Amino acid sequence: MASRQQSSLLFPRNENGTSAQVGFANTQIALLSDTDAGHIATLLEQVQALLNTHGCSKEMKTKEDLFPFMLQVGSRLDRGIVRKDEPNEDSLFIAQSILHTLSAPARRFALFVVADGMGGQEQGQEASQLALESLAEYVYTSLCSKDPTPDAFVSLLQKGFQSANQAIYLHNQKSGSNMGTTMTAILISDSTAYIAHTGDSRAYLYRQPTGLIQLTHDHSLVAALVEVGAIQPEEVYTHPGRNQIYRYVGRTATVEVDIESVPLAAGDRLLLCSDGLWEMVRDPQIADILARPVRDPSETADRLVQAALTGGGEDNVGVIVVQV
Repeated sequence: MASRQQSSLLFPRNENGTSAQVGFANTQIALLSDTDAGHIATLLEQVQALLNTHGCSKEMKTKEDLFPFMLQVGSRLDRGIVRKDEPNEDSLFIAQSILHTLSAPARRFALFVVADGMGGQEQGQEASQLALESLAEYVYTSLCSKDPTPDAFVSLLQKGFQSANQAIYLHNQKSGSNMGTTMTAILISDSTAYIAHTGDSRAYLYRQPTGLIQLTHDHSLVAALVEVGAIQPEEVYTHPGRNQIYRYVGRTATVEVDIESVPLAAGDRLLLCSDGLWEMVRDPQIADILARPVRDPSETADRLVQAALTGGGEDNVGVIVVQV
């Protein structure tokens, strides 16, 4: 179930009324989570209200004005087969805008996030939603206050993950619960992708003729065992400890985050997914699906999810496909 809102902002004003350094035009925001539409709409309204408090709106009038800023994006959520009667713990956040600053020409800005919650019953779903909401709020609040540089985007993601981690950790401390979530985010500014990651949700890059590249490293027991040579890579899918994650959002007061940057090229395809995809669909098949030409990345997202269901559908599946 998905909900979408659109708005636009250009050179917002801060609390003292002076012009801020950053503005957003043609902002498109979507949160996908398998919960009631009213709750999703409320979360989106909170993000939208955050942007609206900072400034005035302006829409670019034609599709030509948007090129080459806006990316084609496809996304899909599915509960899977084995867990079809349980709450879906995967959540996806998709936002892209045209970023304006006082010191540089307008450029592409996008934020894509996949989170896979844990904690039992409905706590996993709550954790993934809270993490996405906290990260998005931090990113947009911070960007509205200063003109970003490439180094600033790395710091922005690092601190955004800490904000999300703190929100879940404090919730656990107050309620006595033990929820948490994996989270993988890609922030795109112009032609550079900044990847931030903790847990075993993954980000991939598919590029011709190189093929499929995994951009993240799983923070799991089986990944650690493979790294030291204790098990073979193919045993990751069957090892009894494959669901043990040693690093995730909300586990401790602070979280260690892996961050890197990757230059993008025309024709690249980015994939963000929960373990419900990659545990059911091996990398060669993922590469084959991403390589197929399609009119819309939504077709690719559908094919990936269908492949996961055909492979057994043992877990929730969350997928975002981005065409550069």
